[in-house]
Amino acid sequence: MTVRGLIVLLSLGLVSACSSSNGSTAIVSDAGIGITQDAGGGANTGIDEQDGGSTTGIGVMDPVDSSPPPDITLSPCEQRCQPFLDCGEAVHSACESTCNDAEVAACEDECVAVSPNCDRATACFNLQEEANPVPWNDGPYGTGYRQTANDFTLPTLRGDWNFATHWNGADNYIFASTQTGFQPGVELYASLPYPLFNESPMNVHYFFMSYHNAEGVDDSIENVTALKTSIDDRLNTLGEIRGKPLECHWRRRVHYVTQSPWAMQNWLGQMLQNRPSLAFGIDRYQQLRPVGLLSLVQSTNQLRHLQYPAAYYNFERKRDLSAWTGDITQVTVYGGEAVKNQTLYVDMPSAEEMATFDTLEIDLRQYCDAHDDQNCFEWDYKAWLEVREQPAVAENPNAETACQPKVNGVEGQAEVLGTCEDMSECTTDMDCGDTGMCTGYQAPVEAIEAVEADTLSCQCLQPGIEGNLRDSQQVCNGEGTGYGDCQCNEAWEIARWITTYNREGRWIMDASAFLPLLDAGGTTRFRYVGAYPYNTTMHFNFSNRGKADRAATVTKLFNGGGFGPNYSLDKEAVTLPIADSTTRSEVLAFITGHGFGGVPHNCAEFCNHTHHFTVNDTEFVKSHQYINDYYGCAKQVGLGTVPNQYGTWTIGRGGWCPGMDVKPFVADVSDVTTPTTTLGYRGYLNGVPYQEGQANYGGSIWMNSYFVTYE
Repeated sequence: MTVRGLIVLLSLGLVSACSSSNGSTAIVSDAGIGITQDAGGGANTGIDEQDGGSTTGIGVMDPVDSSPPPDITLSPCEQRCQPFLDCGEAVHSACESTCNDAEVAACEDECVAVSPNCDRATACFNLQEEANPVPWNDGPYGTGYRQTANDFTLPTLRGDWNFATHWNGADNYIFASTQTGFQPGVELYASLPYPLFNESPMNVHYFFMSYHNAEGVDDSIENVTALKTSIDDRLNTLGEIRGKPLECHWRRRVHYVTQSPWAMQNWLGQMLQNRPSLAFGIDRYQQLRPVGLLSLVQSTNQLRHLQYPAAYYNFERKRDLSAWTGDITQVTVYGGEAVKNQTLYVDMPSAEEMATFDTLEIDLRQYCDAHDDQNCFEWDYKAWLEVREQPAVAENPNAETACQPKVNGVEGQAEVLGTCEDMSECTTDMDCGDTGMCTGYQAPVEAIEAVEADTLSCQCLQPGIEGNLRDSQQVCNGEGTGYGDCQCNEAWEIARWITTYNREGRWIMDASAFLPLLDAGGTTRFRYVGAYPYNTTMHFNFSNRGKADRAATVTKLFNGGGFGPNYSLDKEAVTLPIADSTTRSEVLAFITGHGFGGVPHNCAEFCNHTHHFTVNDTEFVKSHQYINDYYGCAKQVGLGTVPNQYGTWTIGRGGWCPGMDVKPFVADVSDVTTPTTTLGYRGYLNGVPYQEGQANYGGSIWMNSYFVTYE
């Protein structure tokens, strides 16, 4: 570095250590951390984020001298950014972009001064490469939820902010409001801001606004300035604890709007006049979204809860980017109709075509009218999809065949005479004349012999290979006018999820392990249990992804039941032959704990019940890491939990979260299987068998488990 270059850096306060003789620069640490872009589009500070990412360490790269000739006068911005010309155009441009923002520039300059080199500048100026950006959508635009947001400009304490100008195809945008005297908004702005910025995904812009007060006065500047004072204090603390780059990052991305939305002459103002809301979002697809409840149940609103919608938008984008882009054969089960529970027949591809698929994904969407939370349904219920066997004969040939219905037996009874007040015997009140009522009389009852209903033999076609039949029966109906359908009710659960508290959701569930149940192709019987009549779309997406093997057999193993001391007693070991052609085998199980028995301690839903499968004496265990974590399910928003539901959605549970699909427990047991393999199972409470004498809290374990082989 030349003397002039060094003087420029010193004059700007950007050098705190001199270069050594070999040209390297000593690094002075302030616990600073690099900020890099993660695969989901957000940035990362080296602390684990919900959608992953990596950390760029602070390297050593002395900027090349780029000092201008002595006769050239530099503007203040040029002087500020000149030392970083040779760090690359991106770094230099990032520096220039904040020159006119005094607050951000001051933070960046203080950040860079710690260790003036290109890597440090990259972190302090928050240089980001947008991975898989979403292009700007030119409309059509609207103001309804899941409609596309048009451009807008907002006045802020740091100047006007324009949506289209800042669009990079990778950010999320969260808007929150208060109003003087409006308790939910006052609570929100009075809550602690540190958890929001400490935990939030990095690719978010937060906007804080204020409505006119009850007297019609626009006191936005007063309200957002007070909030800024609180947030600035916490950002200073964040910089001290986690490094200056993170503090500068949020100073760029937190905006304080100086005008009430009701005074704005744009679509955003019109929308909030027609539909005032405490908060809303714009996702990575430029769509308007509700953000849900911003508090815990029966608690106050928290700024912390603004982070969860953005984390979910990142999950949605990551899910879309990971979707298979090759050929798909799609079967539509539901096309958006309101449906709750239903047994249905679905036309599948032919057996020949089914044999070509190695993957099945079930794409389920449960939406609400106008995508509005207030049109959604209340509770978190179990919901599932199962494949069912079906009568081998499509139409019942005996539906009108006269038959003997079931007759319940009646025990004969002799007549018992009553008595009048004068103790004379009687059968009716008339026998007593003027002496009162006849009491205690019982008429004789003629005995009727019980008769069982007539039955006929029939067969059930089990799912899978065509011709796989099971003997069953038809039973005469109660009127004796015909026989009911063949009793074919054996089922195989292939997907499970939990409905949301008053919010909608979408789940894509990998059901490839259950392809053998569908291999017969053609008309297949299913049972869908959705708990509520959401507007439901369901697609089966079949594909061939060139996997090394494909599921060949699915065998039922163990079911759950009431969770108490006797829970495991009926779980007898199963011995299975393993075909020589088997390349891989696994135990797969849907396991969730539900219910309780009138005491606070709920050992099905909120205790760590563990599930121990043995395969030839080798144990494989499913446990629940988020039990007793009040934000255990909130921590899984990046895995698909619908955020900010109107119930106790944040709490970690025994195998499930509200608004999330139930991920099956899968254990690869290939290495311990033998030509004849024995499988066992036991359910434990807190790591030990449920002991006699322990309280039974009335909960239950919902479990369906299978042994799956691949070829």
